[in-house]
Amino acid sequence: MKVLKRHVRVLAPLLVIAAMSGCSNQPRTEYYCDNGERAGVIYLSEAAGSGAILHYQGQDYEMYPTRTASGAKYATEQGLSPEEGLIWWTQGESAMLMTMILDHTVSAEDYPMIARCELL
Repeated sequence: MKVLKRHVRVLAPLLVIAAMSGCSNQPRTEYYCDNGERAGVIYLSEAAGSGAILHYQGQDYEMYPTRTASGAKYATEQGLSPEEGLIWWTQGESAMLMTMILDHTVSAEDYPMIARCELL
């Protein structure tokens, strides 16, 4: 058992590094937003975690996929300010960046729009 625990402690960090290195091969998609900002997104394959990494205002946000009727939608509890998350929702060549209010009493329809973006 001690040998197994030792192997797990040694291998676990290597597995994390290997998973993260899969991101570097993924192309970054660039968008121009109506608020004058640019957004860069790396869409991860299933092998790399099936999510997205959003680069916005100098920060990287690791996002997970969420259900949507159309397009592709990603979310994270890490946002531009405390107690807010982000939603990145793409449909064709357009995308919306919205604030996700981390309060179960707020409906998704009430999430404030940060920007509407278009593929460059």
